[in-house]
Amino acid sequence: MRLEIPRRWRVPALVLLAFALRAVWPLADPARRISWSSGVYTDPATVAHSARNAILFGEWARDESRDLVFYPLFNWITWLAYQGLGPSRLTTQLLAALLGAATVAAIAWATSRAIGRRGSVVAAALVATCYWLVMFGRVPVVENAVALLLVVAAALALGRSERSRFAAGLVAGVAVLFGKLHAISFLPALVVFLLARDRRVRVLAAPGLGLGVAVAAWAFLIFRPFRAELLEQVRAAPLYGEVPFLRSPLEGVAEFLRAIQRSWLFVRMPVLGSLGVAFVLGTLAHAELRRDRLEKGGAIFAFWFASAWIYHSLLPYQAPRYYLPAAVALVAGAACLLDEFAKARGLPRRRPRGAAEIVAWATGLLGAGLATVVTCSHGLWVLRDLTVASASSAVQAVRTFLGEIAWSLNPFPAVLVVGGSLGVGLAVIAARAFPLRLGQPAAARLAARLLGLALVINGVQFLWWAGHRTYALEDAKASLDAVVGEDAVLFGAMAPALVQDSDRIGIPQFGDVVNRLPPEVTHVADLGDPGSSTVFAADLRDDMVLVRRWPLRSHFLRFVGVVRVSNDDYQPTFLEQAVEHLARDRPHEALELVAQHRATVASESHDLLQIEARAWFRAGEMTRARQGLQRAMALRPTIPTDHHNLGRLLEREGDRAGAVALWRRGLALDPDDPDLLHALGLDETAR
Repeated sequence: MRLEIPRRWRVPALVLLAFALRAVWPLADPARRISWSSGVYTDPATVAHSARNAILFGEWARDESRDLVFYPLFNWITWLAYQGLGPSRLTTQLLAALLGAATVAAIAWATSRAIGRRGSVVAAALVATCYWLVMFGRVPVVENAVALLLVVAAALALGRSERSRFAAGLVAGVAVLFGKLHAISFLPALVVFLLARDRRVRVLAAPGLGLGVAVAAWAFLIFRPFRAELLEQVRAAPLYGEVPFLRSPLEGVAEFLRAIQRSWLFVRMPVLGSLGVAFVLGTLAHAELRRDRLEKGGAIFAFWFASAWIYHSLLPYQAPRYYLPAAVALVAGAACLLDEFAKARGLPRRRPRGAAEIVAWATGLLGAGLATVVTCSHGLWVLRDLTVASASSAVQAVRTFLGEIAWSLNPFPAVLVVGGSLGVGLAVIAARAFPLRLGQPAAARLAARLLGLALVINGVQFLWWAGHRTYALEDAKASLDAVVGEDAVLFGAMAPALVQDSDRIGIPQFGDVVNRLPPEVTHVADLGDPGSSTVFAADLRDDMVLVRRWPLRSHFLRFVGVVRVSNDDYQPTFLEQAVEHLARDRPHEALELVAQHRATVASESHDLLQIEARAWFRAGEMTRARQGLQRAMALRPTIPTDHHNLGRLLEREGDRAGAVALWRRGLALDPDDPDLLHALGLDETAR
């Protein structure tokens, strides 16, 4: 007996699945390898900072944040969520999951208008389970709302009525002006799609009017009341580098490939990415395919992704999260291509003719080989990550071998995948044929196998993350509440994230901030290393005391640190004073403060015990240090640093086996912790 979901319930079931995948373990940290940008830690709380201000303090713009001006829609939606559930990280995480699930429903609607109901189920399944989209859908960033709006705009653009086209222009304008400016890359795609499909210039009147309404609303609601702040922010906004095409034409062409590589799209979705690019290239370059896809409507996804690809290649800074809306279009294109395979539609088969076509076909075969090699190396990379780090020399040898193969084959993985896909696309376009003549049954089997492979890769990647999730940010917030006073005012990139579950004041600020601290600031919170970060500048080092640091590592940065700055209006807590005594190598004074603090509280805390253990260690009392750290870990066993430190104490006492066991448990919490890797002899330094 085979269990089969009724057809009408398939899309709702996939929407629920999309929400579940994005909402499960909502307070777990983002996947560490999701992005090279630290914005997945700093941006979620920062972009909703104005909504938090409005709820807690009754003012939308009360500090240096101007996110209400640039992301008004996300702040308004977040404000509504905060009204019902209160401002917290959990609320914003659940809101992100809802937006991601709504995008799945919207993509099902859009693709059903283009390829039919059955194909729309495939598209919804791929968007719901795509690891890259799931991971960014778990991060409450503006792009989640923008992706939803643009999918709705694309669905509306498929309609033939003036009203539908007007609504498409209106929704797209809202996405650009009220969502995020980067959504502007969708507008050329909308124009090209409508012109190519209807071949009449006047078809642009209705969407143009809708866009005009959005512009008028933005001018009245945003530009008029916030004109000064908006212009000031635009003038002060950094470019993060030089536009590639201004450096050289060759650099600009290279950036066209690097733009996708930097997004990590194809590292996370090699099968879907290759299928999507083949769909895009075929639509752009082959007249017969383009006519068919324009008539059915799927061409809008190809134009959307191509426009976003070109747009982002012109930008000097391209954070991976910028590509989230375009990635939805790419996956939708892959679903359209799979639908064509399943129905055995495609190009008429004929042999390549002439030298140019033969060269193009050979280039395509080479590109296919490169794409296959790189896809296999992706698999090796996943296997390397799935291999549990341990002290076993055999396991470590396998891990090292897989890593070296992946690196040798895969120095710039997405560039090669895109280049390989481009070669395949050129070959197909030049020869106007698929490599094999496929009948209906064989084509359907090919589509089913590609779909199954994509779903398996998504599942393996998600399960890998499930075993590597951490709650480091939650530990950091808990320690902050325990150590820092209620009247503390935090300033810096991590300030909104650390205060989001409390009534504390956090002022977001990026870049070099130490020379322009507002007078009310008592602490600075930022990602990075106190020895190198601009926040911990040398000229203010004597004026700042490192209160605490936590192993909240993004791709390049090791932890988040909080320092206290001199402020006469702020009285440091007992624990802050104890930390300062330890920093000045006065462990006995720190122990006296800990004893005084313990007499005033009803129960022990992890932070109190951890500081006490550090003090006993500095005082040379190793047994007491070990006992204190053991009690601290019993209260909060999720901090890898505690496992490392306690292991070192056990090693000093001659218990090497106990130390190794602790280090392995710590590495299970954080497989990339450099101290634990070094202690177990698994890093390059040890070898």
